[in-house]
Amino acid sequence: MASANRSLLWIPALALVLQGCNFAILPETGPAYNSWEGAWTIWVSESSDGPTSELTMTLQQPEDGPIKGRFVLPDGATAVTLEGTSFVGNDLILGTWDDSDNFSGTFEFIRISDDQFMGARNGDSAWCGARNGAPQPDPCYAIWLRD
Repeated sequence: MASANRSLLWIPALALVLQGCNFAILPETGPAYNSWEGAWTIWVSESSDGPTSELTMTLQQPEDGPIKGRFVLPDGATAVTLEGTSFVGNDLILGTWDDSDNFSGTFEFIRISDDQFMGARNGDSAWCGARNGAPQPDPCYAIWLRD
């Protein structure tokens, strides 16, 4: 369950746990955000406390099929690929990632604007992004509640 330092945000049929007090409420109805396609500046950390690495990730979103992405870790040798499915009017991506060093896991991206998302890697590490000059989301870490 949620710890004392997390705030709850309820979205129709789904719930989201955000660390900290500042968060955006996604609209209940309305048009979906723009495509996830393109280059994103991402911040990835080893914990939910905050991002530690700033990288560039490219996503592709075909009309049919999964969203796919790729980026290279700071060592310059480890490539990370991801594949996921969008939900909630294209505001959420749930998927898996793997890298060229044979590590793998899950990810979730929760869009808070056309140009920002909060999220998590493996449910316990921050993974957020921005594009088109938008600032890093604060907080960066967010997960969907699970049973």
